[in-house]
Formats: sequence, structure tokens, C-alpha cells
Amino acid sequence: YGNESPFAKPTDEYILQTYLNKCDYDGAQKALESGELAALEDSKGKVIGGLMFERANRLFKAGKFAEAALEYEKVVNNNPNYENIHLALYNAGIAYENIKRYESAMRLYNRIYTEYNKTEEAMDALYRVAFNGERFFDFDTAVNKYLELHDSKREHPQKSAALKRAAIILKYNEEYD
Repeated sequence: YGNESPFAKPTDEYILQTYLNKCDYDGAQKALESGELAALEDSKGKVIGGLMFERANRLFKAGKFAEAALEYEKVVNNNPNYENIHLALYNAGIAYENIKRYESAMRLYNRIYTEYNKTEEAMDALYRVAFNGERFFDFDTAVNKYLELHDSKREHPQKSAALKRAAIILKYNEEYD
């Protein structure tokens, strides 16, 4: 129909939906990137980010955590305006934890807490930095982040436990000094 036709956008949306219904995310991404669905140009970045995010989710659910983490990071690096970057970072962190790459997970969680502080995942990210700091024997970070979580005005299910974890770490560190 051509991009100027009133049918162009609905037609391209239908074609895109057909790819998605067949779970052909790679085909959908190729069609968007090639210009085949030119009427969707204004939303291309958002749609591609979503397709990449879905591909990462499938890898994660299949237990392919290393591949999933890399795919989530591609979402972030290749789609800076994607609306769910904080979720991609969080899921990548969880994937890294599953393959015991705690430093990589902590890097992503710190980024969520600093850059996406208003999201629901920010407080979970702060908790996971503390928890992974403790796992990784970085007790200064663990105590500081547990206390920051406890002192926050925002709610979190681990808020009271955070104070206890900080106290336990401090107690045991005192015994070893």
C-alpha cells in the first residue's frame, strides 16, 4: 500500500502480529530492521527491544542462563529507549547469579538502583547487592546496602531481615578482628 496509505500501518501491524503468533521473533526483527514494515518505523526500537527481551526470556526459561544474560544485556545496549530496560537488567542479574557470576550481577543491580530508582525492581536490586556482597565476602558492601535498605522509606519484604543480616555480619566480623 505504501507508507502514505491509511492501510499501511494496520497492514504492517498485522504482518508483525503474524510473525509473533508463529513465535518467529527473529523473522519479526529482520522484517522490522530491513524496512519491510516501514509503516512501523516510529515504534521500531520499542518493538525490537520487546522481541529481544522475549528471546532472552525464552533462553532464561530454558535454563540457558549465560546466553540469557547476554541477550538481556543486548536489549539494554542496543535499545536505550526500551521501556523495560530495568527489567532486562534485573533479569540479567538473576541469570548471572544462576551461573555464579555474582560480580556481574551486582554491577547490574547497582545500575538499577542508581539509574532506575523509582522502579519496583530498585529495592530488590539493592537487597540483591547486599545479599551477593555477603555471598562474595564483601562484608562492607553487604552491611552498607542492608542498612540502606532498612533505612529506606520504601517498603520491601526483606526490610526487617536486612537489619538482622547487617547485625550478624558486624557481630562475626568483630569476633574475627
